[in-house]
Amino acid sequence: MKNLLLLFMTGLISACTYHPLGMSTAEWNGLSKQERIEAWREDAKIREQRRLRYAIERQNQLKEERIKADIAASKATTQSVAAAASAAQAASQSAAAAQASANNNITVSQIL
Repeated sequence: MKNLLLLFMTGLISACTYHPLGMSTAEWNGLSKQERIEAWREDAKIREQRRLRYAIERQNQLKEERIKADIAASKATTQSVAAAASAAQAASQSAAAAQASANNNITVSQIL
């Protein structure tokens, strides 16, 4: 049973043989040793370019997310400042009204 499993796994792995540049087995077998080396080099170059392109795209995506977060934080800060200014204005108006009321009470007291 173990031998059968080992044979199956070996067949499965060999069926998944990867040739560079998307070549078929027939194309790969038709290449000389030097051509195979060049094909592997070219494939490695393409994979590296793809990796770099992905890294740059990911970096740009992260920058965009940071900019959006900064804009959201800026809007929240602006709203907080506006709310604080509104609260300060309301407190000032309330204090002025209380002062006016106190002045009116003094005046009424003096009259009585």
